[in-house]
Amino acid sequence: MWKKHFQLNFDKKHLKVITLLILLDIVATMMWYSFSNVKEWNTIMDSILEVSLVSFVIAKLSISFFTIHVLSKYISKKISQIGIGVVLTTYSIVTILHYFVFLFLLSNF
Repeated sequence: MWKKHFQLNFDKKHLKVITLLILLDIVATMMWYSFSNVKEWNTIMDSILEVSLVSFVIAKLSISFFTIHVLSKYISKKISQIGIGVVLTTYSIVTILHYFVFLFLLSNF
């Protein structure tokens, strides 16, 4: 009975939201790094960011768009539905964290 009510039903519009959240994450990370020297929390991406902003953007977009492509290709599969839910939740939390970092940095001016 509970399975009927626990259906995941993500579609392409959710992938568009993920894309927007990823772009927001890139812009926010670049701003925090450039203007306030705030580190990237992901240590792998932070090491790429230390090389250059361009390398960071290319790596982030490559990884993100590959993931979105795979999720889109297999969108009807349950594993892809779970993946979309995980990515959407993760980037929503990241966006909220960026908001609070913005408020913190703004209050220090």
